[in-house]
Amino acid sequence: MSHNFDPFPKYLQIRDIITRELRGLDVGTRLPTEAQLAERFAVSRETIRQAIATLEADGIITRRPRAGTVLARAVRPATDARLTGPVEDFAMVGVVTTTRPVGERRAAADPELAARLDLPPGGKVLELRRLRLRDGVPLNLLEAFVPASVAAFLERRDLRETLLIPVLRARLDPDIAEEYQEIEAITASGLMARLLEVPEGAPVLSVRRRFLDSSRTPVAYFKVHYRADRYFYTIKLPQNRRGPARRPPARPRSPA
Repeated sequence: MSHNFDPFPKYLQIRDIITRELRGLDVGTRLPTEAQLAERFAVSRETIRQAIATLEADGIITRRPRAGTVLARAVRPATDARLTGPVEDFAMVGVVTTTRPVGERRAAADPELAARLDLPPGGKVLELRRLRLRDGVPLNLLEAFVPASVAAFLERRDLRETLLIPVLRARLDPDIAEEYQEIEAITASGLMARLLEVPEGAPVLSVRRRFLDSSRTPVAYFKVHYRADRYFYTIKLPQNRRGPARRPPARPRSPA
């Protein structure tokens, strides 16, 4: 069972990492084998083949008999250094980030939050705030809300973990899954602007995520606020293999 909606498949993330690493190398440089790449990224060889195929289609690499896969043309420096994809996958594909706790409290849920967590008005929640950084620069601000009944299963050391959902799966239910994501463009202000180190009014990509256990009960609700200059959102849409829908033939009009 897949626990996370993955808007940016791993093979595309791996492709981007390989592309960055090819910058500055000489044409003809040999790439690692599929087996070596699969072991490095902890994915199947089929995933690596997909990543390699996109690089080959772009003319960046070529496959030569007995020489393996080699760099076919020089890779120019990227003009966009922003990240994309789920935070949960950053470490898996070689992106190093750190987190800094910036707040923790137990509070009564406002009406909007109570509705998100299926709680009665004023229901008790644990609120955690964490700042995620890359290279020492803020990437996103996480506001995580957990019902008090769920927080009771957590220990103090659990609250120091960088990813909360794996902890909840280990402590509560291994089948906790993400139900939806909502994406909204907002502007930074007040504490958010100060923590993200952006000016008041700077654009922010806000992603709201709700997680359910195997009985379809909400166990966590996240608001993740990304700096727009450090992150963008990509969605991989399924391909319609049947081709575009055709209009039904027009019916002849009845004589007047």
